[in-house]
Amino acid sequence: MAFDTILVRLESVLMDPDVGRARAGVPAFCAQLQTFGDVRVIAEWDTAIAEAEMRQLARTGHIPRAWGRRGTMPLLAYPQNGRPALSVFGPPGRVLLIDAFPPPSDADSEWTIRARWIPETLHGVIGAIRERVNARADEPW
Repeated sequence: MAFDTILVRLESVLMDPDVGRARAGVPAFCAQLQTFGDVRVIAEWDTAIAEAEMRQLARTGHIPRAWGRRGTMPLLAYPQNGRPALSVFGPPGRVLLIDAFPPPSDADSEWTIRARWIPETLHGVIGAIRERVNARADEPW
């Protein structure tokens, strides 16, 4: 199984869509994005805004309600044709939203990922996604 693409939303940050190279203004922690050819940064939300959006999505039933210690948010991945795709991680005070789009023919529940805390790196997010779909580390996307 393979994802068609992974999109990282990062507001006010420009990425070159052809080569995935970060332009001026990209935080240093986003430099790791250059190692993944299928990742683009699109928007960044303030933590309070992202948490409010997550609560709204939970209230409306678009995502499972998040339970856990204070300050944690669920890691979620949905297919492109399914419910809103929302994966969350980031530095203190900021939250990066990652849209993970697997092949649209797969069922929503198969691609749902839940984590008890926010992964510290994009590698952690991708690792969680790969683990969920039983992809070996050396397998190509």
